Amino acid sequence: MIKHTLVLILLFLPPTQAKDVGQWGSNISPELRAWFNEVYNSSGFKCCEAADGYPVEYQMRSDNHYWVRFKGEWYEVPDEAVVRQYGNPTGGGVVWFAEVFGGRAVRCFVPVLEY
Repeated sequence: MIKHTLVLILLFLPPTQAKDVGQWGSNISPELRAWFNEVYNSSGFKCCEAADGYPVEYQMRSDNHYWVRFKGEWYEVPDEAVVRQYGNPTGGGVVWFAEVFGGRAVRCFVPVLEY
C-alpha cells in the first residue's frame, strides 16, 4: 500500500528544477534535444528535458522490475515510469527523477529498445 501511495505521489509531482551538469555533452543535437522534450511517462506526465535526464546503468531483476544505478545507488523503477513508446536515440538507459520527501524517486525511465 505504501509503495502504491508513493508511486501516485511521484506521478503527480511537478518535475524538479532542471540542472544541466553536462551529462549529454556540450553539443547536443537538435534532434536529441527534441526527443528529450517529447518524452512522457505512461501516466501522461512529461518527463522533462535533456537537462533533467541522466544516462544510467540498469538491470532487469528477478522481480521483473527495472533498477537503475545513479551516483552509486540503485533505485527501483515503478512500472508506470517505464517509457517505451518514444524509442531511445541515446544508446543507453535514461532516467528522470523527482524529489520525494527529501529523497529521489524515478519519474521516468527509458531503456534501450530490446528486440
